[in-house]
Amino acid sequence: MASRVGKLFLTLCALAGASAFSATPRVCELAATRVGLAKFASPVPTNEDGNGVLAADFDADGSPDELKWSVTGSASIIPPDNSNLSLSLTGSGKRFTLEQQRLHVIKLEARYYVVTSWVESEQGPWHKEVFAFGPKGITKICAFSGQGLAQ
Repeated sequence: MASRVGKLFLTLCALAGASAFSATPRVCELAATRVGLAKFASPVPTNEDGNGVLAADFDADGSPDELKWSVTGSASIIPPDNSNLSLSLTGSGKRFTLEQQRLHVIKLEARYYVVTSWVESEQGPWHKEVFAFGPKGITKICAFSGQGLAQ
């Protein structure tokens, strides 16, 4: 009987945890496809320098935090300069940065994510990572790699 109660408790905890992060499996499932997240790309408000700027409460402290990013304008499969992103949290006063060949900020189900991608050469392999923004800063939630041309 005790083992059945223990299993039931573990099952309920797993379900509660899954509902708390319900967007994570969906965002990773969409990221695994070639253009699955493109339709969720965040409208890019830009500042006078042409860089993306977004104010939102990423750390859930009730005050808007600041997300800034710059994307290289290269159409090359391997851009000459990396794109970069910085997240400044008001709750902790900390700043986090991320630098990759390509960055795309997306919004899915009221949460913001960044999808990064890069290739090692024009023949591949390609790599893609998805990060979430939250009270702990920028957290990697899934990653994908493959052979051939970039996905």
